[in-house]
Amino acid sequence: MEEYLHKQGQIGGLYRQACADRTDYPFRRDIILGRGKPYQEFPGNTLLAEAIRRRLEEYQTVDLFQKICLSIEIANEMKENGSRFLSRDQETGGWVDADSKAIQEKISSAFRTMKKRQTLNSPSQLHDETPSSVERLPVPDRSASYATGMMPW
Repeated sequence: MEEYLHKQGQIGGLYRQACADRTDYPFRRDIILGRGKPYQEFPGNTLLAEAIRRRLEEYQTVDLFQKICLSIEIANEMKENGSRFLSRDQETGGWVDADSKAIQEKISSAFRTMKKRQTLNSPSQLHDETPSSVERLPVPDRSASYATGMMPW
């Protein structure tokens, strides 16, 4: 029956409608919610990072309500460009569409993280690490501790 419907062109629309909220594999443009380097390096997540980077200065100058609106705007832009926001389904191991609150939190968190990294990497935060400015700690004499069998720490 499924083959017949597929040949008739009917199963494609029905299947997409029935499974629109879940998938086994994310596409390259999809944004996957999660933490860690594999998530950060996923192609869709790098697209999101670029969108956030472009709007970071604006984010830093607006109030809380406008920050939420900005997060929603970015989510809508990403969706209009063919991206989906997916999270892992704990029961099936597949991917499901994330809810709007999780999406907004993901984008807001990414803004805060990028803001923090920008602050940490600003020239005023960097210290001169020339050899003359680095304080050297004395090296303990370990020869006595080896003889007694006790470690110096």
